[in-house]
Amino acid sequence: MLFLSGVANSIGQYLWTRALLMAPATAVSPFYYLMLVWALVIGFLVWGDVPTIGLLIGSCIVVGSGLFLLWRETRQQAAVQSASAVAERR
Repeated sequence: MLFLSGVANSIGQYLWTRALLMAPATAVSPFYYLMLVWALVIGFLVWGDVPTIGLLIGSCIVVGSGLFLLWRETRQQAAVQSASAVAERR
């Protein structure tokens, strides 16, 4: 089981690195937060670990902050692109 876990983690790390190379970090980073969800689900299914209210609230804060940053960066990037398009027209 440890060997399979190591192989799966190695493959996952390789694919995560490839994703960051191929796409902007702002597009890939929301998927990083899915690790919190998977950790909660696997922890519950495999070990019977019931998440506490504090853990759920903290997880929501982390995910919400990450999604807010993604939204803000996307808006800023769109504003910069539109400003450069206007500058090119002149």
